[in-house]
Amino acid sequence: MAQRAGQSTKKWLETLREQTPRGPRRAVVLGGGGARGSYQIGVWKALRELDYRYEVVAGTSVGALNGCLMVQQDYEIAVELWESLQTQNVIELPQSAQELSRFAALHDFIVHFLRNGGVDPTPLENMLARCLDEEKVMGSPIAFGFVTVEFPSMKPVVLTKEQIPPGKLCDYLMASAACFPAMMKRQIDDKSYIDGAYYNNLPIQIALEKGADEIVAVDLDAPGIVQPVKLRGQQLRYVRCHWPLGTSLAFDPSLAKRNMRLGYLDTMKAFGQLEGVAFAFSKGELGGTYCQSVCRKFEALCRGESGVERLARWRVQSAVNREKTGNRGDLYPEVFGAMELTGELFALSPLEEYRWEQFHRELLGRLEEAKACYQNLLSALSLPTGQLLRDAGGAGKLFQALRENDKQLMVVYLMECLLGRQTLPGGEDGLCLVGATFSRELAAAIYLCALIQESDPSL
Repeated sequence: MAQRAGQSTKKWLETLREQTPRGPRRAVVLGGGGARGSYQIGVWKALRELDYRYEVVAGTSVGALNGCLMVQQDYEIAVELWESLQTQNVIELPQSAQELSRFAALHDFIVHFLRNGGVDPTPLENMLARCLDEEKVMGSPIAFGFVTVEFPSMKPVVLTKEQIPPGKLCDYLMASAACFPAMMKRQIDDKSYIDGAYYNNLPIQIALEKGADEIVAVDLDAPGIVQPVKLRGQQLRYVRCHWPLGTSLAFDPSLAKRNMRLGYLDTMKAFGQLEGVAFAFSKGELGGTYCQSVCRKFEALCRGESGVERLARWRVQSAVNREKTGNRGDLYPEVFGAMELTGELFALSPLEEYRWEQFHRELLGRLEEAKACYQNLLSALSLPTGQLLRDAGGAGKLFQALRENDKQLMVVYLMECLLGRQTLPGGEDGLCLVGATFSRELAAAIYLCALIQESDPSL
């Protein structure tokens, strides 16, 4: 009787679990990219703050290595690892090739790996072995899969943690990250393996096969094949970086810290906690009254049908459309695109979380510095300062000097032309021609004119 009652209770509980709505099954997919993988640790930091509880992790190459630490839930170990990682800790290099940023060192590196069939990644393997806890990975409730490729058949090998023989997890992770021909092939038993990027550098399909409903895919924009996927109602959220993350084999602690910060900010933008694409703005900053006033002035400058105005509209639209991820809000997306483009040209830091006033205060400060350099250039060319250059010779001489100098000075010059203080040979047609070549600078000049006119309507 007691046994029958127990069986009934068990059956009732199983039925209850089946009928109880479960939350979405979440997955994180990490792409390959070598040293760029530090970016993924910043993504992980943001996911922790967002309390994004994932049940599936998939990865390729460095994404598989980082993914393994995510399955272990060893975030602090991952941060410590990346903040101390240097190229010589990852691969064995000849003494003359220790600094891959130098051309001569890069030449020595190429000669070395051609002679030896790739560099030896033993330092990376030793470091991974110290961080890896195979028992914790296998016992984790988080599903884990990654990709490698059998060589020379180029047969893809997609593995889940359950398919890996005991004691072989580190071997197969190293196989997934064997960036051949730069790195040696990985020998496991009687087979050779190379980097999984040769088949799928962003294995979203693994997450789908594991039943994921929500997927965060972290793309490092690295060389490799990415297989197309078909979604059937699943939510796929990409996290990508607007800024370059460095070369794949140049491991550097300072670059890793920068990339981790970018990964954190980009994830917060992807989840709507911050705004912006190239830069990060506090939530709600891209919609205030002052912000909207500047945007309306910008649109007024681009509203007409002159060649300059049409060119400006085209440039700003192109700047917005090419962006990979982020959130500029529903208001004035093209204007905000021009704003961020201007911030890039004037070298504002992408590592800050900005408020509208702070961003533009720094931007105008950089503009004043550029204006001073512009006036110095006029003096050096023996051209009149503060006067309209009416003759084609003087304008051409200045334009040639600007082409050979800083982009910021070209922005200042185009601003002067737009405000009627300078000119180009050919008038508006000349300005259109210059704008077609320096379209980013023209978009920035129009945005800065709008910003200045908001401060001083008499301009």
